[in-house]
Amino acid sequence: MELKKAMRSVEILLSCMNEEDYSIILGSNIKTNTVIINQCSENSMNQININNNKYVKWINSTERGLSKSRNMAIHNSCADICLIADNDEKFDDDCEHKILKAYRQYRRLANCRNKIPIGATEVTYI
Repeated sequence: MELKKAMRSVEILLSCMNEEDYSIILGSNIKTNTVIINQCSENSMNQININNNKYVKWINSTERGLSKSRNMAIHNSCADICLIADNDEKFDDDCEHKILKAYRQYRRLANCRNKIPIGATEVTYI
C-alpha cells in the first residue's frame, strides 16, 4: 500500500514600502497565499481574503530595511514553500501550481531551511 504524499503549502513573501492601499495585490496579480510587509509609518496587521479561499496577510511595519522586512515575512509565514519576491513582480495566474511542480521536480535543488524556534542553537538545512 502506497502512502499519499502530504500536500505542500505555498506563500509568496513580498516586501514593499509606503503602500497606502492594497492595490499591489491586484497589480502583482496575487492569487495565492501571501505575506506582504509594508514598511511605513505605523505598525498593524490585517488579513485580506482573496479568491479561492486564499489570503494576504498584510503587515505594516515601522522597521526599515529589506533584510528585516524579508525576515519578518519569513517569521510570519506558515507555509512549507516560500517564494521571496520584489514588489515590482507580476505573477502568473497559476504560479502556485508552477512552484509546487518545480518543487517536486527539483526538490534536491531547492534552497529550503527549517524554521528556527526562538532560542534555538542549531540550524537544520534540508
